[in-house]
Amino acid sequence: GKTPFFVSCTTGTTVTGSFDPIRAIADVCRKHGVWAHVDGAWGGAVIFSDKHRGLVDGLEKCDSFCFNPHKLLGVSSQCTMLLVNVQQDGCCGAGALQRSNDTLADYLFHSATQQDSDDLGHKSTQCGRKPDCLKLWLHWKRHGTKGLAARVDRAFAYSRRLAHLVSRDHRFHLLLQPESCNICFYYLPPSIRARVTPDCVGEEEHE
Repeated sequence: GKTPFFVSCTTGTTVTGSFDPIRAIADVCRKHGVWAHVDGAWGGAVIFSDKHRGLVDGLEKCDSFCFNPHKLLGVSSQCTMLLVNVQQDGCCGAGALQRSNDTLADYLFHSATQQDSDDLGHKSTQCGRKPDCLKLWLHWKRHGTKGLAARVDRAFAYSRRLAHLVSRDHRFHLLLQPESCNICFYYLPPSIRARVTPDCVGEEEHE
């Protein structure tokens, strides 16, 4: 059979905003020598929040983590980062990105040796790109860590409030209690509203 080499966890799925149990998954990956990656496209912003950071418990045990600050943090689009975790018992050793992506193109990079170069082009398949990190740095300097945490906490609080309002309104059906910021519900048209029973609406969600 085929041997798995990579497992991707999600922090904040696109539709329901769910978070995978990172620590449990990372433990299994570590046991079998599998690369553990965390896709934190929008949900990864919880790392700034003391209140909600527990949703990514175990992140430090993973080999890599990607994150889009232009989503939940409101940094100017587009801003994306990939962090790799160089750990003694993990899959990611020092220089992993450079070994994987370096084109060894002497006509592009002019340092004495590719190894001592600070040019990030050696570590990315894109070679040249806009300086995403500058957008994050300026945004972070402007709002501070507490300001970024407040953005995350406020988004979660507003989502909880919206879920509460939806669950108490007979015109709508809340599909599930939110784990993060995504609220899944649908509208009940008047033509069927009177015929909807507690069993098909979810009586426990409207108590």
